[in-house]
Amino acid sequence: MLVCLLCWLVKINRTHYEQYYFTCHLNTSYPIPTHVSIVTNPCEKPRIFIPIFVPIRSPWTHKFAICVPVSFWSIDPFQLIEWIEANRIFGVSEINIYHVNMTEETLQILRHFAENDTIVRLHEIPSVPFYVHSRSGNKIGSPISLNDCMYRNIYRYRWVISVDFDEIIVPKKQKDYTAMLKEIDKKEK
Repeated sequence: MLVCLLCWLVKINRTHYEQYYFTCHLNTSYPIPTHVSIVTNPCEKPRIFIPIFVPIRSPWTHKFAICVPVSFWSIDPFQLIEWIEANRIFGVSEINIYHVNMTEETLQILRHFAENDTIVRLHEIPSVPFYVHSRSGNKIGSPISLNDCMYRNIYRYRWVISVDFDEIIVPKKQKDYTAMLKEIDKKEK
Protein backbone atom coordinates (compact mmCIF):
# COMPACT_ATOMS: atom_id res chain seq x y z
CA MET A 1 0.00 0.00 0.00
CA LEU A 2 1.42 3.40 -0.97
CA VAL A 3 1.34 6.02 1.76
CA CYS A 4 1.86 9.69 0.97
CA LEU A 5 3.29 11.98 3.62
CA LEU A 6 3.16 15.75 3.78
CA CYS A 7 5.32 17.41 6.42
CA TRP A 8 4.83 21.01 7.53
CA LEU A 9 7.86 22.39 9.41
CA VAL A 10 7.72 25.66 11.35
CA LYS A 11 10.53 27.19 13.38
CA ILE A 12 9.65 29.43 16.34
CA ASN A 13 12.43 30.79 18.55
CA ARG A 14 14.89 28.02 17.64
CA THR A 15 12.32 25.29 18.26
CA HIS A 16 11.09 23.22 15.33
CA TYR A 17 7.46 22.12 15.19
CA GLU A 18 6.35 19.53 12.66
CA GLN A 19 2.92 18.50 11.46
CA TYR A 20 2.34 15.41 9.39
CA TYR A 21 -0.52 14.62 7.08
CA PHE A 22 -0.81 11.02 5.89
CA THR A 23 -2.94 9.71 3.05
CA CYS A 24 -3.17 6.32 1.43
CA HIS A 25 -5.27 5.15 -1.47
CA LEU A 26 -7.22 1.96 -0.90
CA ASN A 27 -8.11 -0.63 -3.46
CA THR A 28 -11.92 -0.63 -3.56
CA SER A 29 -12.07 -4.42 -3.95
CA TYR A 30 -10.80 -4.88 -0.39
CA PRO A 31 -12.96 -4.21 2.67
CA ILE A 32 -12.54 -0.77 4.22
CA PRO A 33 -10.18 -1.04 7.21
CA THR A 34 -11.57 -0.38 10.68
CA HIS A 35 -8.32 0.86 12.23
CA VAL A 36 -4.97 2.29 11.20
CA SER A 37 -1.56 2.29 12.86
CA ILE A 38 1.64 4.16 12.08
CA VAL A 39 5.05 2.59 12.65
CA THR A 40 8.53 3.84 11.83
CA ASN A 41 9.88 0.51 10.66
CA PRO A 42 7.95 -1.64 8.12
CA CYS A 43 8.56 -4.79 10.20
CA GLU A 44 7.64 -3.20 13.53
CA LYS A 45 4.55 -4.52 15.30
CA PRO A 46 1.88 -1.80 15.69
CA ARG A 47 1.13 -0.76 19.27
CA ILE A 48 -1.63 1.80 18.85
CA PHE A 49 -4.64 1.31 16.61
CA ILE A 50 -6.58 4.42 15.65
CA PRO A 51 -10.21 3.78 14.68
CA ILE A 52 -11.35 4.92 11.24
CA PHE A 53 -14.67 6.68 10.94
CA VAL A 54 -16.19 6.52 7.47
CA PRO A 55 -19.10 8.95 7.15
CA ILE A 56 -22.14 7.88 5.20
CA ARG A 57 -22.36 9.90 2.05
CA SER A 58 -25.82 11.27 1.59
CA PRO A 59 -27.08 14.06 -0.65
CA TRP A 60 -25.65 17.41 0.40
CA THR A 61 -27.87 19.24 2.83
CA HIS A 62 -26.42 22.65 1.97
CA LYS A 63 -24.59 24.28 -0.91
CA PHE A 64 -21.89 26.53 0.60
CA ALA A 65 -19.77 26.66 3.73
CA ILE A 66 -16.80 28.82 4.60
CA CYS A 67 -13.76 27.75 6.61
CA VAL A 68 -11.88 30.63 8.25
CA PRO A 69 -8.45 29.39 9.33
CA VAL A 70 -6.96 30.49 12.65
CA SER A 71 -8.49 33.83 13.59
CA PHE A 72 -6.99 35.92 16.33
CA TRP A 73 -6.99 39.30 17.97
CA SER A 74 -9.46 42.02 16.98
CA ILE A 75 -11.69 42.51 13.96
CA ASP A 76 -13.61 45.74 13.41
CA PRO A 77 -17.18 44.96 14.58
CA PHE A 78 -18.89 46.71 11.68
CA GLN A 79 -16.68 45.02 9.10
CA LEU A 80 -17.19 41.63 10.76
CA ILE A 81 -21.01 41.93 10.69
CA GLU A 82 -20.89 43.23 7.11
CA TRP A 83 -18.66 40.31 6.08
CA ILE A 84 -20.99 37.72 7.65
CA GLU A 85 -24.11 39.27 6.10
CA ALA A 86 -22.50 39.66 2.66
CA ASN A 87 -21.59 35.98 2.65
CA ARG A 88 -25.15 35.12 3.66
CA ILE A 89 -26.49 37.20 0.73
CA PHE A 90 -24.19 35.33 -1.67
CA GLY A 91 -25.58 31.98 -0.47
CA VAL A 92 -23.29 30.78 2.33
CA SER A 93 -25.16 28.58 4.83
CA GLU A 94 -22.44 28.21 7.44
CA ILE A 95 -19.21 29.95 8.42
CA ASN A 96 -16.77 27.85 10.46
CA ILE A 97 -14.37 30.01 12.46
CA TYR A 98 -11.34 28.59 14.27
CA HIS A 99 -10.34 31.10 16.89
CA VAL A 100 -7.69 31.73 19.50
CA ASN A 101 -6.78 34.86 21.46
CA MET A 102 -9.62 36.91 19.98
CA THR A 103 -10.74 40.03 21.80
CA GLU A 104 -13.87 39.76 23.91
CA GLU A 105 -15.65 42.27 21.65
CA THR A 106 -15.00 40.16 18.55
CA LEU A 107 -15.99 36.94 20.32
CA GLN A 108 -19.17 38.55 21.62
CA ILE A 109 -20.30 39.33 18.06
CA LEU A 110 -19.39 35.84 16.84
CA ARG A 111 -21.16 34.21 19.81
CA HIS A 112 -24.27 36.27 19.06
CA PHE A 113 -24.38 34.88 15.51
CA ALA A 114 -23.57 31.36 16.74
CA GLU A 115 -26.30 31.36 19.40
CA ASN A 116 -29.07 33.31 17.62
CA ASP A 117 -28.45 32.32 14.04
CA THR A 118 -27.15 29.16 12.42
CA ILE A 119 -24.65 30.81 10.09
CA VAL A 120 -21.62 30.97 12.46
CA ARG A 121 -19.99 27.95 14.11
CA LEU A 122 -17.09 28.61 16.47
CA HIS A 123 -14.30 26.05 16.94
CA GLU A 124 -11.22 25.96 19.10
CA ILE A 125 -8.00 25.11 17.30
CA PRO A 126 -8.01 21.28 17.27
CA SER A 127 -5.10 19.25 18.65
CA VAL A 128 -2.85 22.20 19.45
CA PRO A 129 -1.88 22.38 23.13
CA PHE A 130 -0.47 25.89 22.72
CA TYR A 131 -0.69 28.71 20.28
CA VAL A 132 1.83 31.39 19.47
CA HIS A 133 0.30 34.72 18.40
CA SER A 134 2.63 35.33 15.47
CA ARG A 135 2.95 34.64 11.78
CA SER A 136 4.78 31.39 12.61
CA GLY A 137 2.08 30.42 15.11
CA ASN A 138 -0.51 31.02 12.40
CA LYS A 139 1.39 28.59 10.15
CA ILE A 140 1.07 25.93 12.84
CA GLY A 141 -2.68 26.30 13.30
CA SER A 142 -3.89 26.95 9.75
CA PRO A 143 -3.31 23.50 8.19
CA ILE A 144 -4.86 21.79 11.22
CA SER A 145 -7.95 24.00 11.25
CA LEU A 146 -8.48 23.81 7.48
CA ASN A 147 -8.15 20.01 7.43
CA ASP A 148 -10.55 19.72 10.34
CA CYS A 149 -13.07 22.03 8.68
CA MET A 150 -12.89 20.36 5.27
CA TYR A 151 -13.30 16.86 6.71
CA ARG A 152 -16.14 17.92 9.03
CA ASN A 153 -18.07 19.35 6.09
CA ILE A 154 -17.06 17.13 3.16
CA TYR A 155 -20.44 15.37 3.03
CA ARG A 156 -22.60 18.19 4.38
CA TYR A 157 -21.83 20.85 1.79
CA ARG A 158 -21.51 20.83 -1.96
CA TRP A 159 -18.77 23.48 -1.84
CA VAL A 160 -16.47 24.51 0.99
CA ILE A 161 -14.30 27.58 0.51
CA SER A 162 -11.49 28.95 2.64
CA VAL A 163 -11.31 32.71 3.09
CA ASP A 164 -10.18 35.17 5.74
CA PHE A 165 -12.19 38.06 7.19
CA ASP A 166 -10.57 40.49 4.75
CA GLU A 167 -11.56 38.40 1.70
CA ILE A 168 -14.86 37.92 -0.05
CA ILE A 169 -15.67 36.33 -3.39
CA VAL A 170 -18.01 38.62 -5.34
CA PRO A 171 -19.83 37.18 -8.37
CA LYS A 172 -19.48 39.59 -11.32
CA LYS A 173 -22.68 38.83 -13.22
CA GLN A 174 -24.67 36.46 -11.02
CA LYS A 175 -26.61 37.21 -7.85
CA ASP A 176 -25.04 34.45 -5.73
CA TYR A 177 -22.45 31.67 -5.64
CA THR A 178 -24.84 28.97 -6.87
CA ALA A 179 -25.65 30.92 -10.04
CA MET A 180 -21.96 31.78 -10.51
CA LEU A 181 -20.86 28.13 -10.30
CA LYS A 182 -23.68 26.95 -12.58
CA GLU A 183 -22.40 29.44 -15.17
CA ILE A 184 -18.82 28.24 -14.70
CA ASP A 185 -19.94 24.59 -15.05
CA LYS A 186 -21.74 25.41 -18.33
CA LYS A 187 -18.59 26.99 -19.74
CA GLU A 188 -16.45 24.03 -18.70
CA LYS A 189 -18.66 21.45 -20.48
